[in-house]
Amino acid sequence: MRHLWIGLAFFVIGAAGCGASASRDASPNTPDLPDAASETGPADPGQDESADSGEDADGSDLEGPNEEHDGWVSTPDAHEDEPWLFDDTALDAPDDPCPEASCDPVSDIPSATDTTAETAATPDPTPVAATTVVDAPGNTGTGFADANRAVNGVRGAGLHAGSMDVFSLGYQEGVNNYLVLSWGGAMVRNGPGVDFVVFENGFEVGSGSGTFFMDLMVVLLSRDGITWVAFPHDYLADDETVYVANPELWSGFAGRFPVKYNVDTNPVDPFDHDAAGGDPFDLDRMPLDGGEAQAIREGGFRYIKLVAAPTVVNPDTGAPFVRDPMSNGADIDGVIGRYVEE
Repeated sequence: MRHLWIGLAFFVIGAAGCGASASRDASPNTPDLPDAASETGPADPGQDESADSGEDADGSDLEGPNEEHDGWVSTPDAHEDEPWLFDDTALDAPDDPCPEASCDPVSDIPSATDTTAETAATPDPTPVAATTVVDAPGNTGTGFADANRAVNGVRGAGLHAGSMDVFSLGYQEGVNNYLVLSWGGAMVRNGPGVDFVVFENGFEVGSGSGTFFMDLMVVLLSRDGITWVAFPHDYLADDETVYVANPELWSGFAGRFPVKYNVDTNPVDPFDHDAAGGDPFDLDRMPLDGGEAQAIREGGFRYIKLVAAPTVVNPDTGAPFVRDPMSNGADIDGVIGRYVEE
């Protein structure tokens, strides 16, 4: 959630602003998974409620969320001593966060046409966006705390601007620091090349500068919504206690690259990184550990969990991953899967 910072950046670099989308796709309901209106949560600290009218993108009033807590996927217990930290090492994660050189910055972005998938999927590779909000503790149903904005279509604003049609995370563990999405019960399989893309709303600070404003996230995958495996990720800076705004140093994280894809104005191939932007992920990077990570690599996943990186412990330092001083939480525009099977 960087709305004031985006405004400042626009003034400095002369970038064009971006508005909220004019239309919103309805999310299909599934009988076993709740939608975003099934849960309430406090707004992100510092959120500018006046930045949004509280209306849906089609102009209709948003229905207030109820206060029931049934049906939501359980989350890991908070640390007793530091309850705001989320330690993904406590999950079913590989010992080596970057197996098979998957965190090499040169090879970090998978090719959209790579045919080396160990278990190639056979479904029609038609892009399918995640349609269901499974768990969003920071959801209030209004403004940037409306979790439905993460499933209503990706509406990127280009290289030098961030979309305003987003759901914002915060840094309070269990309160607003994560979002869980699904494809309504469908499975995202491992096929040739990129298997899914996460769209946040980073942007380049100054044309051609190579410096990006990023709100980074750790990506976790699950087949059942209970057992989670972190996608291999690593901060590759020489000094990992110092933040460096270089996407290549944040291997395996989401939130690194600007979003050019826009379902309304720039509906390009979302798996063409140069044309669409976003953060591509290839399930072939999941480790062959003989356990859950390998099962996801070979069989796919149903649920994706996006966790604010500054609330995750960096195993190399024993402290949370560092962040941009201006960052106050990732802004999620959507996730698109490539090989999706019911």
